[in-house]
Amino acid sequence: MIDSKPVTTPISQGAKLARNEAIDSTRQRTVALSSMEAEYMAISDATKEAVHLRSFILVLSPGSNGKITLYSDNIGAIKLAENPVFHNRSKHIDVRHHFVRGIVDNGEIELSYKSTEDMAADILTKGLPGPRHR
Repeated sequence: MIDSKPVTTPISQGAKLARNEAIDSTRQRTVALSSMEAEYMAISDATKEAVHLRSFILVLSPGSNGKITLYSDNIGAIKLAENPVFHNRSKHIDVRHHFVRGIVDNGEIELSYKSTEDMAADILTKGLPGPRHR
């Protein structure tokens, strides 16, 4: 570390870091036409993982309610997941992503909004501008 050179941004903006093999950090399998759709697809992927973790938690602690909260910084994606009505803007989204609606309706997963500035994990997973690192 003594001979290392300082940098203003440790990684380029848009790059993602992931150590957990369960998280696929390469590319989404379906093309999203908007940021809301991309976030909705990310919620769908996170829900798959959360359902698996929830079943694991219920095995370890049978008395717990097992409810898991997922946070997103996109209100449109949260509303799309909570509302089972198909909209013109969502009709082309791959059907396999819509299972999240049933999981939310069953109460297994709760979706909650959290602004990007309040998400502590962003500094570890995204290339942020220099002022955010200081």
